[in-house]
Amino acid sequence: MKVPKKDMQLWTPAEAARFLDTTRPHRLFALFYLAMSTGLRRGELLGLRWQDVGESCIYVRQSVIEQRGNIMITTPKTEKGARRVVLSADVMMVMNEHRKGQDAERELLGSSWPDTGLVFTSETGTVLHPRNFTRTWHTLQENTRKAWKKASRETGDTLTLMQLNEKKLLPHTTLHDLRHLHASMAIKSGVDAKVLSTSTLNLKVYSVEQSQCSQQCFFKVGERIVVAPGH
Repeated sequence: MKVPKKDMQLWTPAEAARFLDTTRPHRLFALFYLAMSTGLRRGELLGLRWQDVGESCIYVRQSVIEQRGNIMITTPKTEKGARRVVLSADVMMVMNEHRKGQDAERELLGSSWPDTGLVFTSETGTVLHPRNFTRTWHTLQENTRKAWKKASRETGDTLTLMQLNEKKLLPHTTLHDLRHLHASMAIKSGVDAKVLSTSTLNLKVYSVEQSQCSQQCFFKVGERIVVAPGH
């Protein structure tokens, strides 16, 4: 007997923006911004190195995975897995700010900071454990709900408060759901499903070149998540 799949919980762009607004002070803010903007897998995000970051793109060349309790770095098994992803200007700005923050952390620890070359690390510079990243993701979701509830109480917005309590607003999502969120925003932005399929999710349609996909897909998606003014 097959176990029914749990319904996917996709955020709206407004909900995604609320999460990013609340999460902005966190040291891994850029990681979530990049995840929503590109639809990269968890391991691909954690395996990203600074040498893989170009002026307006990133190169997916390795992944961080957990296997039998051990952390391993693997390389893509196919040419499709190793790919170039073009980034919009807002994503590059967030990445540059993240690099400044990491430089400050490295300077604070001095010689104790390991030279992994990774874009996203633990606070001590080591490889970020996939489970710790997932745990942080869940914690930040809950923090966003609490902050939104508090703001709703203060403004007397009873409807929003009720929807948050009933999980009709900002429902709990998985990291994998971010890939589908990215795809949903891309399609709503006018990106053809045929184009999207070769870059992020398998939509059972394949008909364009990877380079064409990168240009058409990733410049538009960043426009769908509008972070509140003043940030």
